[in-house]
Amino acid sequence: MRESIKYIKENLTVSVDTLGREALLNTVTTTLQSKLIGSDAESFSNKIVSAVEAVKVTNNRGEARYPIKAINLLKIHGSSAHESEHVNGYVLPMGRSAQGMPTYVENAKIACLDFNLNKFKL
Repeated sequence: MRESIKYIKENLTVSVDTLGREALLNTVTTTLQSKLIGSDAESFSNKIVSAVEAVKVTNNRGEARYPIKAINLLKIHGSSAHESEHVNGYVLPMGRSAQGMPTYVENAKIACLDFNLNKFKL
């Protein structure tokens, strides 16, 4: 059994880097066809492959790793699956606290604080 596993690893496996994007898209589309979102498999497969390629990490020896746990899904209640999009970067699940607030801010400065900003009653 160990010899057969060793043979498979050495001779029958193919690196993901050598496959190319088209082969990855076909694999993901085929996998999604049997799931609940099978009708939207084409649109989701492109987003999935883009997300996996975005988290690619190459070490000093030139080996590529794809840490899937680095991909986060943000679920918005009341939105449909057709509104899904891939965002390069990090998304904060926040909303506006008042209607007059902007929905989009360019060149924003973000402060990382380690204390609560809520008002306290004494």
